[in-house]
Amino acid sequence: MKLDPSKAFPHPVLRGGGVSSDYPTAEFEVTITLTRIENTTRLRLEAEFELSDRDLKQLVLERRAAYVLLIKAPKTHVRQRLLSWDDRVTEEFEAGRIAGRTEILPFLVCTEDLVDYRAKGWNEAYNNRRFDIEAGSVLAQDVQKDYWIDRADEAPIGSIFEIGPTKDVDDGCWRCELGEPRVVIRMSSADYERFEEARGRLDGTVEAEYIMNGLYLPVLIHVLHQADGTDGTYSDLRWFASLDSRLQKLGLKPLGTENEDRSLDAQRLLQGPFDRLLAVASSSEEGTS
Repeated sequence: MKLDPSKAFPHPVLRGGGVSSDYPTAEFEVTITLTRIENTTRLRLEAEFELSDRDLKQLVLERRAAYVLLIKAPKTHVRQRLLSWDDRVTEEFEAGRIAGRTEILPFLVCTEDLVDYRAKGWNEAYNNRRFDIEAGSVLAQDVQKDYWIDRADEAPIGSIFEIGPTKDVDDGCWRCELGEPRVVIRMSSADYERFEEARGRLDGTVEAEYIMNGLYLPVLIHVLHQADGTDGTYSDLRWFASLDSRLQKLGLKPLGTENEDRSLDAQRLLQGPFDRLLAVASSSEEGTS
């Protein structure tokens, strides 16, 4: 359930994001931090609930209401509820459990029926009205938090690239687009068809090294230099995080380093593609002798 300012509730609800009219002087805000546990694909969630209405806070102290996070990750079929009477919540998720687009919806929910209930912080339009509120009903909600949880740093380096056709590139040329979650390599429609045919035919053979050296190596060098020289423009993108993680695991300088020669770094990231290309040439010579 996303926070919808036009949504009607049968009782007053404190809404975050500056859209609450039921509680004109109160606030409900949740700060969430998601971090990868070092050297693993396990995930740690830390949440801090800030609730300023005294009556609602008293309900939490009496355990008649609780803080709730509803976590939804469709890619891994996760729909999980975290409930707490503490305003600080920490939860760890096992490796691979949370991945892809993830929604976290923060609430304050009553845990028992509230009979003839009234809060002093309600809008004066409610005058002296009182409400019977059933257990499980929402008392406060903050805006939905959206995340992209990726395991790109464990995937093959080629997973950061995407190939696509375009009308804006001449035959025999390619162009990089860096503003997407993955680095998009654009080529003409005719070249795209030929490239896909060649990649499918060479996949799993030693000759695939020609594609690695002829396309992916120069693209990677270009991407590394662009990432170094743009002052954090791409730092929120998935490909950037993946490359930065891999560089640091190899003991190389992180992205954003000025005047760094990245050609050798690119070869290390691709595990020595030139050496493997020479091996292809050697095997070809042996086959003709």
